[in-house]
Amino acid sequence: MAKKTKKIEEVVYELSDLLLHFDSGDLIGLTDISVKAQELSKECEGKPIIHCISQSLVLLIEKEFKESNSDFVRIASTGVDYFIEANEAIEAKKEFPDWKKKRIADWVQSINPTIKICDDDAKEKISDASKLSKAESIIQSEHLAGFVSDAKDRLSRVEELLLLLDEDMGNLDFIKELFRIFHTIKGECGFLKLTTLGSLTHNIENLLDLLRSEKISVTTQVVDLLLRGLDYAKNMLQQIEENQINIENPTIIDSYVASLNNFTNETRPTIGSIMIQKGLISETEEQEILKQQAISGFKTRFGEIAVENKYVDKKEVDEILTHQKQSLQTDEKQEGYSDQEQAKK
Repeated sequence: MAKKTKKIEEVVYELSDLLLHFDSGDLIGLTDISVKAQELSKECEGKPIIHCISQSLVLLIEKEFKESNSDFVRIASTGVDYFIEANEAIEAKKEFPDWKKKRIADWVQSINPTIKICDDDAKEKISDASKLSKAESIIQSEHLAGFVSDAKDRLSRVEELLLLLDEDMGNLDFIKELFRIFHTIKGECGFLKLTTLGSLTHNIENLLDLLRSEKISVTTQVVDLLLRGLDYAKNMLQQIEENQINIENPTIIDSYVASLNNFTNETRPTIGSIMIQKGLISETEEQEILKQQAISGFKTRFGEIAVENKYVDKKEVDEILTHQKQSLQTDEKQEGYSDQEQAKK
């Protein structure tokens, strides 16, 4: 059994890496993702909830073959995160709380509302969980207590990883694990309406995304920045546990988030910063959009909110996204050229 569990972990992390490097329209890459998802589904047969997630991933990929969806990577990556979290609970023989089942149910049903692909046992468990409303999930204190307990364990692991990363700054495995941890916490914060901690972890996740995709390198400054974020997250978690803050309207840690944004914007300008540069929105309007994005649990994209609020139209957002992507590709080519020139020398 241990051998099979290890195999499941290996396959799901390989799938996660494939999604990280996938570009829309890449049929070869999508085929690799499909093969890996089917392999994962076979590996977890007999484990209802994670088997249901893996089958949903297979169906999602089949849909992507038929019609490209700009949100494919985000939706699939969310499913992978849920899979990892559920599998960890199975390994540890821990009870999987209803509010987490509810998140999985929402995700599965967004792909297949009938959930016909699930085993009967999984159907029953997830359907029961689906009856819980988000409000009920937030009100029931055991859900919040469970979140705090899990988050504390995850942040302890973050501290270990950052100390290891400080000694071995080129270790991509450490960075990937850090990314997954913060991504998971962010997702749970969104579901539980913990907007401040969600915003904090979202911004840390952005920095880690640049690191894992090797857009920037780990430096002492980066590690220090992440350690500061860890301290803020720990303090906020303690406040949540002691009911010292209103979880629906907590105080934003502006200075730290600004430091993160300034650091990441040097490498990858955000859509908001590009809109400001073009005179489409003001800094105040950017903050309002970010606030709305945090309230949505970061399920709604910045550009979508900007369009809904009529700051910009969809065409302008598409042009900005194209410009942003081209800038990243240009930077990558220049880096490659510099490496080649350096090699010649």
